[in-house]
Amino acid sequence: MFEVDYFGRKMFMTQTSQMHLEPQLFAMERVFTLAPSFRAEKSRTRKHVTEYWHLEAEEAWCDHECNLRRQEELISYLCNSVGENRQHELKELGVNRERLLGVKPPFDRMTYTEAISICQAAGLKIEWGEDLRTEAEHILTDDRDNFLFVEYYPKEIKSFYMKHNDEDPRTYKNDDLLAPHGFGEMIGGSERETDAQLLIENIIHAGDDPKKYEWYIDVRRYGTVQHSGFGVGIDRLITWMLNLEHIRDSIPFPRTVSRVHP
Repeated sequence: MFEVDYFGRKMFMTQTSQMHLEPQLFAMERVFTLAPSFRAEKSRTRKHVTEYWHLEAEEAWCDHECNLRRQEELISYLCNSVGENRQHELKELGVNRERLLGVKPPFDRMTYTEAISICQAAGLKIEWGEDLRTEAEHILTDDRDNFLFVEYYPKEIKSFYMKHNDEDPRTYKNDDLLAPHGFGEMIGGSERETDAQLLIENIIHAGDDPKKYEWYIDVRRYGTVQHSGFGVGIDRLITWMLNLEHIRDSIPFPRTVSRVHP
């Protein structure tokens, strides 16, 4: 995270608006925001920027399966709408609109455990419990024309607010959505943990202090419902939709590790 001095207090620039969206569910049931998010990752790849447009949604009464449906419905709608309504611009950019019109549910699916096995069989040195980096994403999607859900990641590499998976206690009920042909992760999402005690245990297990999250834990203590949510990297999605070489080409003034000024 990017650390800032906030009137004498140590604060951080927004990585996600999720925790501020969740409390609003109990009044409106479905909420979303589209805002910049900031990641202090020293990643120098064609898929990374330090500031990006983040579309986030949270929905009450929505479990893991519901969450996956919402994600594939949203991506399909966005791609189809651009294909139908922006024919002139797509032609100018040399983009085949049929590629966008062809995005339809259901998307492909596999578990994280299956993904690790596929990567190992392809010769990649990766063990269960490690994150799926760029090389792994290429192995899983280079020859794939459909979007791919990878679900049920290990708890150690995901965030504490995700729902415990009873079928495999090592994992959460979560997912990443990978774009075809090696364009990488478009969405990260999960069902959210509703048990206050489990949430506290997850925070401690992650090496953090539950006192910092008292206001968030109270959302569970004083009444909650089953709910899920996800975040879409809009700049990455545009990069895939327009078949761009680098994510910086999707943003007017991209900020990267080495670039701040226009």
